[in-house]
Amino acid sequence: MKLVIVDHHQLSVEFDKFNNVRVITAHNLEEFYKIVRIYLVEDYDLIISDEDPDGITSVIIYGLYHKKIPNFKGNRNGLKKEQIDELRKNNIQKILAFDWYAIQYTDLTQFDEIIYLSPRSSNLTNVNTSDIVYMALPETVKFGRDISAIGTVCDYLVDNCRNKINSVVLDYRNLFPELINLVKENKLDRYNIYYAGNKKTKFFDLSLMFWAPFIIEEETGNESLIKLILENKEFRFEELINGSENPSVKYLNKNYLTLSNLIDEERKNFDKYKKVVGNVVFYNVRMHKSGFMSKFSSIMLDESEYGIVIAMRGKDINKNVIKYSLRTKKADYNLGNILIKLGVGGGHETAAGCFVPFDKEEWFENELIKTINSFT
Repeated sequence: MKLVIVDHHQLSVEFDKFNNVRVITAHNLEEFYKIVRIYLVEDYDLIISDEDPDGITSVIIYGLYHKKIPNFKGNRNGLKKEQIDELRKNNIQKILAFDWYAIQYTDLTQFDEIIYLSPRSSNLTNVNTSDIVYMALPETVKFGRDISAIGTVCDYLVDNCRNKINSVVLDYRNLFPELINLVKENKLDRYNIYYAGNKKTKFFDLSLMFWAPFIIEEETGNESLIKLILENKEFRFEELINGSENPSVKYLNKNYLTLSNLIDEERKNFDKYKKVVGNVVFYNVRMHKSGFMSKFSSIMLDESEYGIVIAMRGKDINKNVIKYSLRTKKADYNLGNILIKLGVGGGHETAAGCFVPFDKEEWFENELIKTINSFT
């Protein structure tokens, strides 16, 4: 069984310990995209991805290129031996994974061959996965660009894909009037794309729309979204904001409204029950829906001060662990690296996550507080 992974996360996996893993490197991004293309033009028996918008928009762009709805399954927890054996029984021989942080929880020894493609492996600019897929498959043209822009904005990597985001803003200038001057001055970044002049931009709404299917309908949500977009005609951002009869647009808007109401309710609890320790803000999320904690932590960070770390907590009794979602605007903290060093998780410099056993909760939070508050 062959596994090809297109990713951009900061991982703690030591690939050199596995004889079946080949990490692909390149001298620059242009060469990297050409190499990725070699693998993306192939057909696969199964496509998997994280359930966040970057993974899902990657799947959509792949489907646009191949002009078909792929056999897709969202996966945030990795693949263990029993699951891999079941896939073999179902004659799944080639798997393509997008934006797949869950590789850290996967039994890599069960695959005959693993190809790992990430700009981080070559110390290149960290661009998000759907941008990689779009750049490797430019035949998806303007709609592919627009879909990949959603993934870029949701993954807070606007700074590294500014030319693409600038072109999207200019093409839809009627939706983003407050961003035009920022584009002209080449000052768009991961935060003002959401809030400009103390006002939410339409990118805030677009981001929620592409998070909403998974959060509201769980694992069937993204499956429905991918199918609807690939079955129906392309839409423009104006339709997403103003509505249309396109089934994809109607589906996104329906779930967006539900998610917006949930966020408004949670925000009230956050303001009331958050606990601040130095530069770390802890909060126990009340709404226990998949993906909600990640998105809510990002929103609360966007509305906060520069130097803090938002640490959302969600308890999972069945697993006897606490799930943490960490967000910050201060890249110097390197949250992903902190969690890797503590041996509990990983992620990006400004967004990371982990699972901590109940009996290590106090130890973890003390270490996090000590590390973050040691920065001057």
